[in-house]
Order: sequence, then C-alpha cells, then structure tokens
Amino acid sequence: MATRPMELPVFAPDEAAQHLGLRREDVLYLAGMFLQDVKAWRETLETVAVQPDLLRAAAHRLKGEAANLGAQALRAAAFALESAILSGSCRVQTEELRLALLAELEAFAQEMHDGWQGKEAGVSKVTD
Repeated sequence: MATRPMELPVFAPDEAAQHLGLRREDVLYLAGMFLQDVKAWRETLETVAVQPDLLRAAAHRLKGEAANLGAQALRAAAFALESAILSGSCRVQTEELRLALLAELEAFAQEMHDGWQGKEAGVSKVTD
C-alpha cells in the first residue's frame, strides 16, 4: 500500500482552526461530527467504486470536508483520486487510489479515536 503523501499529518486541528478562523475546540468538535459519517463515507466509496462520475463527486466532497478539518492526508488522498478520474486514468490506478482513500479515512478515524477522544474532543467511537 502507498505511504501517506509526503507524510502529511493525519490530523492538524491547529492549522484548520487558523485557516477557518475558529477555536481549536471548534475544529475538534467538527472532527467529532465528521467521525459520525465515517461509516457512510466507507459505504459510499464502496457503492460508487465502478461509477467514475459518482466516485469523483464523492472524492471532491470528501476533499473539501477533510481540508476544513485539517485532515491533510485524507484531503491529499481524495484530491489524488479526483484528479486521476478527471484525467482519465486507468481503472487499476483509480482503484488503487480509491483504496488509498479508504485507508486514509480509516487512519483519520483511528487517529481521532486514539489520539483525541476524551482528551479534548469528547469523541466517542462511532466508526464501527
């Protein structure tokens, strides 16, 4: 499996807070809300896997949400998939990028659960 693009951080709440003009606590709250959608994102990325237009749209939306949360590696993976589809990349490359995006989604969920739950965000494990 590919490594994280340029070893980007999984979650950078301070950068997101600065970018959005929010408090760090607000970004952590938003990230916790995003976690509630991880299962739905997984299902979407599986369901639309063979439908390039829908997969591109899902990657685009996920890219934006990830960027707003400071989930840099997730944003980069979504961008890579969206770009590959737009450029007409082969099905094999697109599938590899889709799987990489799913892996980054899982990494973000795990990081939130392990690294931020209870400490600052009050996030419960909702990704099962």
